[in-house]
Amino acid sequence: VMVLRVLWAADRMLWGYAAAGDGDQAGLMRDAIEKLLKLNPWLSKRITLQRSKVINLETGSWLQIITSDAPSSYGQNPDFIIMDELTHWKKKDLWGSLLSASAKRARCMVCVITNAGQSKGRSWQWIARETCRQAPDWYFSRLEGPQASWIKRLPWSNIAYRHDLKHGEGGKLVHRAGGHD
Repeated sequence: VMVLRVLWAADRMLWGYAAAGDGDQAGLMRDAIEKLLKLNPWLSKRITLQRSKVINLETGSWLQIITSDAPSSYGQNPDFIIMDELTHWKKKDLWGSLLSASAKRARCMVCVITNAGQSKGRSWQWIARETCRQAPDWYFSRLEGPQASWIKRLPWSNIAYRHDLKHGEGGKLVHRAGGHD
């Protein structure tokens, strides 16, 4: 949603990347963009979706959806970068190449969207998260505990459960809710 607003409202040509850990995640991004364009025909007059590229027909602004093919992101000079579900990326090559690309433009905006993940303190993703969280030139925001309407924390434990909305049959154990950092 954010990226369509940027592409639609920009008064100058912008280019950027939306990065996913794998083809399935990239497909989810593309599907979400396609759905928004179908639900908003007025937007489709200005924005077009190709296989892995979103283009503003008036300004020439574009977004390229990429996966963990890190070598393809070296040498780029984007205005913005969106990294989706970082905790699920298998390798850190793409992270490094995109940060390298962001450093080439003084006002490049980098947005990392992720969950708390696993391996607190041990994974490269956790180290990247903490580095960004503590850096004065990054804005960091997080949500406390389960936020999805279908996940509820049991008041007497650190267990979260999901209410089965489809069948209305009580709840299911989903995961341990403790330690969302």
